[in-house]
Amino acid sequence: MTVALVSLSYRAVAEWQRAAAMMAERRARATVDMFVTAFVRDMRGAQLSLLAPAHVDDPSDLNDRVSSGFARFQYPESFFVWRDPPDPGTLLLYVRTGRYPPWLPSPTETAYLPMVSTTADRAIARSLTDRLSADAARHRHFSTFNFTLGDTPYQVVTLLTYGDPYREHLVGAFGFTVNLSWVRQSYFQSLTKQVARAAKLEPGVAIDLRDEHGAQVIRAARREVNALSVSRTLALAFFDPIVADVEPGSGPVTTAWSAEAVISDDPVVLAAQGGARQTTVLALLAASLIVLNYVLISRTAAQGARMADMRTTFIQGVTHELKTPVATIRAIGETLAASDATTVDLAQELGGISAEQAKRLTRLIDNLLAYSRITDVTEAYRFEAVSLDMLLPDLVREFSSRLTPAYGTNVAVESGLPPIRGDVTAIRLVFSNLIDNAIRYSSDTPYLRVSASRHGAAAMVDVEDRGAGIPRSELHDVTRRFFRGRSAASGGSGLGLAIVDRIVKDHGGTLAIHSEIGKGTRVSVTLPLWLERQSID
Repeated sequence: MTVALVSLSYRAVAEWQRAAAMMAERRARATVDMFVTAFVRDMRGAQLSLLAPAHVDDPSDLNDRVSSGFARFQYPESFFVWRDPPDPGTLLLYVRTGRYPPWLPSPTETAYLPMVSTTADRAIARSLTDRLSADAARHRHFSTFNFTLGDTPYQVVTLLTYGDPYREHLVGAFGFTVNLSWVRQSYFQSLTKQVARAAKLEPGVAIDLRDEHGAQVIRAARREVNALSVSRTLALAFFDPIVADVEPGSGPVTTAWSAEAVISDDPVVLAAQGGARQTTVLALLAASLIVLNYVLISRTAAQGARMADMRTTFIQGVTHELKTPVATIRAIGETLAASDATTVDLAQELGGISAEQAKRLTRLIDNLLAYSRITDVTEAYRFEAVSLDMLLPDLVREFSSRLTPAYGTNVAVESGLPPIRGDVTAIRLVFSNLIDNAIRYSSDTPYLRVSASRHGAAAMVDVEDRGAGIPRSELHDVTRRFFRGRSAASGGSGLGLAIVDRIVKDHGGTLAIHSEIGKGTRVSVTLPLWLERQSID
């Protein structure tokens, strides 16, 4: 019997050891996936958020975009704009004063602003504009390529602007340059530290990054004994190849780096090894170890299945939400293009519907971007005095096409209510999500009430509907990412209330949800007021 127990215990511990190694490998895989996702999102952020169709003749719009780009993203070393007529002499540069390009003459005077505008050497401008013109001749929407300025390698990402829908006449370009030498020396090290702090990685977990030649860019400090690693491929491209319409096998996207998550002396693996050495002494624990082994495996499998189901639901919801406004806008455009007798009233009606769908699409994109960055988004807030008596009615008007005459719409803001302290963009995102939810889930009983009043040193805003309501068992989960209730209507991304909760907490406020099945839902948001002493401080 003793031999049988020892044998059974040894086999159980061996299985536990194997399961622990599998868990460590899974954790390494999740870690490297997280880092690669963070790298890719940040590297594509400047193109996706800044290189939208720009009015290159509007200096204020360009200044705002460039200053925002320098503030949000580390890697753009310079922005440039090329105006019609396409001539090297019209190439205008915007550069950081604290990180001047090595190929540009150093300024003779001290700069007191974070960025300055200047012109490039004509030979450099000519080589750059010639490359852009070559891509314009191929009717490309984006021009992306690797380029050498002086002795420094660069990656250039540019939005090409045409004066006609057939992309025959190039009228301008707006883009940025990325110093690949600086990227190798500083960018990934800084971003890796930010992601590691945000993810709160355990000791012994590190990232090893190598370039296309196998040279280490980030070295993971580790001991070779008991080290486990999982690697992923990372394209060194500061743009989205799909959005930029990059042809397979061409351009800088072919430069593939590798990111490797290294787990050294994983405590789970070490504990399993220690248990194996004590097998003969701990024979009576064999049965419990077997149970523990199956519990760990079952829990891991259940968590993986739950995450897979949540991701599938999220993708389906976002796909539906994106397709609906896009299809509507496309149908309106085709109607207007095909009609020979469009009246002014019809054009205004269709234009209003198109604008509402565009706002809906923008709202979804804002929700996705709000959760797309892993680093602390509170650094991006710009706090100021926000007047609710102007903001709330304006937001309700944005939903006018969905608020039919049958709706009992009521907007009530307490007279003399002081402004709140907040970031305007973030606060608009909070209440537009709440109003959208109220309309979406109260179609059977059209009713919407938005009210604001003062409560001490804070303002309370209530958004109320008379919809189906939320089950009490789901109230604690509705602010989780990707969560959607079992009885929720089709559509939606499962991010709205999660983003609302995050922004409200970042602003020092509170969020409360009161709901009854069949009677409706009231969401109460409390935000601090903007006091006079704050403006003085």
